[in-house]
Amino acid sequence: MENKGLDKLVKAIQQYSELDTKSLRKMMDHIPVETFARGTMLIEQGQIPKRCYFVLDGCARKFSIDKEGKEVTSEFFTENQSIALFPNDEYSRSDYFVECLEESVMIVGELSQQESAMAKYPEFESIVLKMMEAGMGNLQDTFAAFIRMTPEERVKDMMQKRPDLLTRVPQHQLASYLGMTPESLSRIKGRLGLRHLKAVD
Repeated sequence: MENKGLDKLVKAIQQYSELDTKSLRKMMDHIPVETFARGTMLIEQGQIPKRCYFVLDGCARKFSIDKEGKEVTSEFFTENQSIALFPNDEYSRSDYFVECLEESVMIVGELSQQESAMAKYPEFESIVLKMMEAGMGNLQDTFAAFIRMTPEERVKDMMQKRPDLLTRVPQHQLASYLGMTPESLSRIKGRLGLRHLKAVD
């Protein structure tokens, strides 16, 4: 693993571990890093997930396609976020696609090798559990707040917590994520003085 990638990973997980930096670097050094081109599908709807990811650089989108053929965006993953759609069993298929919206550098884990990695590095199990619990807690809090918010409040909340999304992802995908039409998002951006922030194509 390149030093830059290792440094980013160690920094990201230090908040979940009491191990010193030297110990964490030794434990993490065997983890593979891959670069994915923009447009790469990491996970496909209907397929059995075989890998999980941790974003060091880049952006990915989780979405599904409904019965009418409409794309519904449910999450964006950016730096220091994990992408893990754990199946209920070895035959469970994903309900989602995960696509790279930018060239992305990620830590890659094989789900089939998870248990052997845990056995080799027992300390890593505690770290992973804490990261998953934190991620699930944030997801539940975000969803509960999302239900109560008006469309304008959702945009304001996103600008406070994840302002980079306004310029990193296409507007129609961002609008889907926020539960509104692209036209509604444009009007709200105008009212909030955000019209100058241009989304990518």
